[in-house]
Amino acid sequence: MSAGWKSYAEMVRTRTHELFRHPDGRSEATDGNSSDSLLPAQVKLSEPVPLCEEDQSSFPAISDAQLQKLFPSVMSSGTSQSVCVRSALRDMELAYKMDPCLLNQKSHTSEGYKLIAELLRQIKVEAAETPSRGLKQSSEAQELPADLSTPLTSARSPRVYEAHDVYAAIERQDIDTIMAIRDSNFALLLGSNDSKTPLEYAIGLGPSYERMGIFLAGAMSRFVNQLSDDMQESAPVTLETLRKVRANLKLAIDHSLDKEQTSLLASYIQILVMAEGVQWISHSVKAIAHALRSQPKDPYALRPTQEARNLISAFLTQNLRLRRERDQYIVAAMEDYIANAASDLVLMALWECVRLNEEDFLPDYAFARDDRLALEFCRNVSDAQHHGDRRPHRTWKQALRVTESLDGGLRSRTAEERLKLLETIVD
Repeated sequence: MSAGWKSYAEMVRTRTHELFRHPDGRSEATDGNSSDSLLPAQVKLSEPVPLCEEDQSSFPAISDAQLQKLFPSVMSSGTSQSVCVRSALRDMELAYKMDPCLLNQKSHTSEGYKLIAELLRQIKVEAAETPSRGLKQSSEAQELPADLSTPLTSARSPRVYEAHDVYAAIERQDIDTIMAIRDSNFALLLGSNDSKTPLEYAIGLGPSYERMGIFLAGAMSRFVNQLSDDMQESAPVTLETLRKVRANLKLAIDHSLDKEQTSLLASYIQILVMAEGVQWISHSVKAIAHALRSQPKDPYALRPTQEARNLISAFLTQNLRLRRERDQYIVAAMEDYIANAASDLVLMALWECVRLNEEDFLPDYAFARDDRLALEFCRNVSDAQHHGDRRPHRTWKQALRVTESLDGGLRSRTAEERLKLLETIVD
């Protein structure tokens, strides 16, 4: 984040507080040194502040004209404040769109980014009043015929992009062009079979192009999120695009390992898991639930936690599996994701064993999303215990032990610690 935005953050916080205390935009009297003196003459906030109803998955758009009016053009560290804010908003949008999840359920931080942008979008900025001139201009505007009140603009046909436009945009780090290509012809971002994919190309350009890799992966995550739960019924073209998405991510994993650029490995694996859809989660839960019910009847059956680890590790490429075994190659974020996803599969399977027919499944959208699913599991088990229903004895005792162990200390445990706790209880 730029220095200009950091220096301006405290003023924005103070001013936002004043906006909520005085919905008409007035603030209490301050001295000449107050940061409020830098703000435009009139700032009004429409209340309440609703989220944009156009597209719940979109990030609120704030025009450059609005930013220039809302934030003064005072130079800070050689950069105008509106430019600093635009840069910060762009990073927030990238983080929001990169946040991969099921059913468009974003993390709290990502939702916070969206709400901050929506707050700025709702603020109305008006120039200082100039009564005589303003009234004259207003009356003149009302006298104009309807067809002359707005300037005529010539209709432009949308630009047709080609493969070379993608690679050129990556070299320039031109995110606007990548966004336009994503919206008009997403398949171009996946590349062709006879050349490097755009994501591989961005990785090959070095760490300074990591931002482009984040956005390209975010575009794939967006495509996967928009698919229906039953991917098997998708059109052949959609299924082929999905196949290319998986291939892109596996190539990106191997190419990142070759370049020793591992910061995005966990994100690539997470999108790969999402690309399998809700059906994969359902089948995996049933397999682990079978392992839970088989113990201790079948001593040769695979342990539930090990089965869960294997199911998630199947998304690792052969290269990554070899590196983990041979070189003790460990990426903290990747290992944390694998442990978190495996824990969630075990919890979903344990609930599958003890839930009654009329009770809902644990939410699929919470899968591998920090500790959301663990919290849902503890809540459901506590509610069921309160009602005193009869449930399968052995697995119900395991569910109670898990809830007692996690309750109160869930956030203090890492994903690996949570998986090891489950191992001691259910294996």
